[in-house]
Amino acid sequence: MRGGECIKCVYLGSAVVRYELKKAETHRMFHGAKPGEVVLVLRILELLDPVGPDGVRYRLSEGGELVQGTSPGRYWSMRLNRAQKRGITTPSSLKILEKLYLGDGVSKQITNTNSPPP
Repeated sequence: MRGGECIKCVYLGSAVVRYELKKAETHRMFHGAKPGEVVLVLRILELLDPVGPDGVRYRLSEGGELVQGTSPGRYWSMRLNRAQKRGITTPSSLKILEKLYLGDGVSKQITNTNSPPP
């Protein structure tokens, strides 16, 4: 089964994942995020146990897929200030993520407001 084909498939197993920063394109993309707001997301890069208990093989799209939330069409996300409070990101790791996923010149604005500059 290809990623995105299954509306409500639950994968139980180990995976290689990474945190990324992503701008919400719509208010429905990430729960509670406004369009343009930058949030922390989790991308699945590789499934280490790709065959489910029913024998169906899970496959990811090239480049991996974002972890889905509990509502169809919404993805797991966390606001940046909450991620820092919980110790998931630090100021230095946030700066690296910003450069990798958003480009240079946006660090101060995002750190202060969770939103990119206009």
